[in-house]
Amino acid sequence: MIITWGKYNGVNNMEGKFYDILQRSDIKKLIKEIMSNKAYNDIDIPLPIDNNYFIYDNYSLLLLLDALFKYILIIEEDRYLDSYIDSLNMIIKKMDNYNDIEKGVNTLLIKYVSKILNISNNKTHESKEKILRYIYKKYIVEGYFYYGYSSVHKNEIEEYGIRKSGFILDSRISEINDIIKKYEDKDVIRRVNANITDNFIVALYFAFIGPDYLEKLATSKVLNSDSNDNSFYYTKKYSSFIENIEKYISKNNFNSNDKNIILDNFVTVWKENSISKSHGCISFIKRSSLNHNYLKDFEEIVKNINNMNLVDAISMIMESRYTSYEIDEDISPMLIETIDIPSYNVIIDKNDNIELLDEDVSLENNLLLSNSYGFANICMFIGLILVSLGVTITIIISTMGW
Repeated sequence: MIITWGKYNGVNNMEGKFYDILQRSDIKKLIKEIMSNKAYNDIDIPLPIDNNYFIYDNYSLLLLLDALFKYILIIEEDRYLDSYIDSLNMIIKKMDNYNDIEKGVNTLLIKYVSKILNISNNKTHESKEKILRYIYKKYIVEGYFYYGYSSVHKNEIEEYGIRKSGFILDSRISEINDIIKKYEDKDVIRRVNANITDNFIVALYFAFIGPDYLEKLATSKVLNSDSNDNSFYYTKKYSSFIENIEKYISKNNFNSNDKNIILDNFVTVWKENSISKSHGCISFIKRSSLNHNYLKDFEEIVKNINNMNLVDAISMIMESRYTSYEIDEDISPMLIETIDIPSYNVIIDKNDNIELLDEDVSLENNLLLSNSYGFANICMFIGLILVSLGVTITIIISTMGW
């Protein structure tokens, strides 16, 4: 089941609420501050996420979006949102450690769950247990696994669901992989088994960095260089993408034929899929449908609640246990609800990063210019013609006595 922006249905109205929150002026202001101030991204990243390349510069943004999503999932009620966002603003600005930010967000969740349950004192065993069970029910028993990807793959997910074998690999991308493999001695863009996650931040990351072949390029680190502008993974800026590909080709001394095939195929696929205009999608899969909607140690946590801080107990419940979970079999589209999320450029309010190309003209011109060997030969040929023409005219003029 696919849900579109602004429709208040499916997945507890999450998409509509998430989209509306992102349109708020205070959220836009906070996102702008996060993206313009490097201090916000100087955050220690936990090891399970550290293996996802190109997450660093946007980690604070992903933490913010995750905190907003948790509010929608657990608190739901609009009446507390203003206060929640004010407090969240303070947390993100003052803390530079993942664990501290996580504890800050969980403290907020406890505060508003207490309000929902009419609990005035959350220090008693009974109160702690009620709060624990409420969050456990919302986040685990009735909760979700997530699968983040580009809108480019949306139709495939809608028709086939999430396949264990992963996304279908375009034959032109497969040809690119075969060529790169000659120079790297390894597969770079290949079809791999699908992994879902219980970590919304990881799902967001893959939603922003897709489509699949761009994500494979990112995780392979083939284009990873200090001289490269790798923001295109998020912004989908075509000129930066092609510039990086050309640098890589030049650095590795690709032969003329290999170079032309790679550029031709990348440009064609980019054009056909309108990558510059794409956005992210996240599929929600009920934990219950995967038989993962329980924690075997939950009752033990409840039993020992008096011996631990409530915030720590909440962290134990909500911590990611399946950052990357390889599915055993295909997940039917009937078991999936998918939300579109605004593109990275829209979220950070940087629409000038989007190259809304005239797909039929600009890309074809870039394709001609990118095939520099062929382009150089054409220029050389034209140059020779002009030189020959000049010589001929000179002879004619001399003969006629002009």
